[in-house]
Amino acid sequence: MEIKMSNIANKLQQIKDLIAEIESEIKPNIKLSVSDHMSDAVRYMSGGTFINFPTTSNGFGFQTNYLLDSHGKRFSARIHGRPCQGRITVEEGRLVYLCQDVMQGHNCDTRHGYECSWMVKHGTSEDLKTFGVTEFTLLD
Repeated sequence: MEIKMSNIANKLQQIKDLIAEIESEIKPNIKLSVSDHMSDAVRYMSGGTFINFPTTSNGFGFQTNYLLDSHGKRFSARIHGRPCQGRITVEEGRLVYLCQDVMQGHNCDTRHGYECSWMVKHGTSEDLKTFGVTEFTLLD
């Protein structure tokens, strides 16, 4: 019985050491201060679930995506290498479309007078890359 207790104690110590190692790697990346960027975190909460839009770090380690606040703004970009200019549409508060006259993709309800719309999911920098959008610039 003494041998089993010794093995258990050794295993528990190994687990404690592993937890301490993990905590030492994680804690430097956690920021517990409160700042004016908290509104960004709150704004992107939906039904208690944080929605991560990786575009700009806001000091909390959260990422925010300002394209969701860009409905109607003008942009220039390349879609699969083809230059275009147009306006942004945001539908349902979460889907971003690039309305322009160059590339047709998924249709949106409001195309701001343009012939085509190109959906870029949530409009994150990662989404822009995934959907073939480069050299993206807001003009407004």
